[in-house]
Amino acid sequence: MTKKKFIEILFSRKKYRFEIFVFLIIFWLVILYLSTTLKVSLPVILTPVLILAVIMSVIKITWYNKKYNIPRKAIDWVELVLCSIVLVVVLFLVFQGDKLDNEKSLPLEMPDDFNFVLNYGYEARNIIDTFENSYTKNMILNDDQTIEMLLSDEEMKLIYEKMKEADILYSAENATDTSCAKPHEINKLKLTLNGKDYEREWITSYCDSTPDNILKNFIAFVHQEIVLAKEEYKALPEPSGGYD
Repeated sequence: MTKKKFIEILFSRKKYRFEIFVFLIIFWLVILYLSTTLKVSLPVILTPVLILAVIMSVIKITWYNKKYNIPRKAIDWVELVLCSIVLVVVLFLVFQGDKLDNEKSLPLEMPDDFNFVLNYGYEARNIIDTFENSYTKNMILNDDQTIEMLLSDEEMKLIYEKMKEADILYSAENATDTSCAKPHEINKLKLTLNGKDYEREWITSYCDSTPDNILKNFIAFVHQEIVLAKEEYKALPEPSGGYD
């Protein structure tokens, strides 16, 4: 392909309508694939495309039309203005999206006021509460038992690191609401960080999706590595009954 032909394809729509039509079909199929399969947000995809469109519009008006003695048309200016407006809107959405993502990310260092209440298990009746330094065990058929359970600073740091690894605020918000097993566990999290309160709720799914496996591993860590290791938990009686 010669340089001249390439330039004409970029700027001469009438001469290469079919090629441009095919390109647009491929382009939107790629956009659809990125947004649905790879979960890339549309504003992020469209930002570089719109920047390129604005640059090409400016080049067409200031260089291409002048070089080939093509009269400037109102439609060229309309396209430039519209692309610029859409670009500003998309950049705003990207900025807002980044801001929201930052709000869903835990700080690098554990805040001094970090505390949480985590309900988990069947019927969400197992409860670890670091505000009240207590733990409630699901006794199934009998009344649930609540005991004093104080987590050490080291245990709190371990749990906080696991929350960061799980990207807990984001993962819980995007967990599936479909379970591949019945009955299934229910999880509720109330979290305080730097004076702000957060709440999330999700089910423990057995559908083998990545976000759900991350959350499942987090719950398993808290229960198996922290709770079960506590002497006060070991002193609790076994529950009566079970879940079918």
